[in-house]
Amino acid sequence: MALHFKVQLVAVADEDQQLSVEDLIVLDKDHERPEQLGLTLAEAKALLLELQRQVLSRQIAAFLASRTPCPARAHRTRVAVPGEQVGLPGLVRADRQGPA
Repeated sequence: MALHFKVQLVAVADEDQQLSVEDLIVLDKDHERPEQLGLTLAEAKALLLELQRQVLSRQIAAFLASRTPCPARAHRTRVAVPGEQVGLPGLVRADRQGPA
């Protein structure tokens, strides 16, 4: 008989108001043999990957919501997709000279 686990991420506002509940992973875990105990490496990686995606998504949304767009540059605003590497204005990369 397997045990069922659902790992959720609950986003909470400063006032302890619940903003969202996201299912990160649902697991059915057997427990008859010692090697079945705990998470497999693949399960742990999948959980961490989904946690990173959810946290990053919320952080980006909050960051963008806190910024007032410049009307003259509004047409050039774009959001990076997850996994894309984007330089930040004013930062200098170690492998080259000039802004990132």
